Amino acid sequence: MKNRFKKGGIPALEWGQSTTRLTKKQRRHYRINLENNKYETMSREELIERAKLGDALKKHETVSTKNKYFLIDTLKANYTIRFLCSLLKVSRFGFYQWLKKGKPEFNNWDWELAEKIKNLYIHYQKVYGYNMISMLINRFYSIKINPWIVYRYMKNMKIRALIRKRNFKYREKGITSQYENIMNRNFYA
Repeated sequence: MKNRFKKGGIPALEWGQSTTRLTKKQRRHYRINLENNKYETMSREELIERAKLGDALKKHETVSTKNKYFLIDTLKANYTIRFLCSLLKVSRFGFYQWLKKGKPEFNNWDWELAEKIKNLYIHYQKVYGYNMISMLINRFYSIKINPWIVYRYMKNMKIRALIRKRNFKYREKGITSQYENIMNRNFYA
């Protein structure tokens, strides 16, 4: 208080005139409020462009971060990367690391293993799931592989096992087999 009064006088003591830095949360709310107030001063073309951006972002709100990175990469010509990352709630550092790696869609993707999984899937009439396919890969190719890895490959290739409908076999009503009453027991008491 004394230092502020010495530096700025009485106006420095007014509310909101502090020299302390804003917290991260306060800065984030301040930035959001600034972006919301810009709509009043925008031209019609800018509003249409912002609406298109909003539609594009709605599709990628619940998608994985890699898909968000792809979207940022396509839209970075029109908007700043900082703005897009803040809207998609993705870190800029992560985006730049993704760019540095060469825009990989999947980490450690083995094309030969993917081809083997697809061949086994097709060979067995698309019936087997990831557990059985991992057992078949172990048996035929002698590659020890975890089922969750096969699951990841099948998920990325959009391959699913066909779920067959079970046909239940019901017995007819009535007694199927009847034996003689050797002990002479009275069952109808």
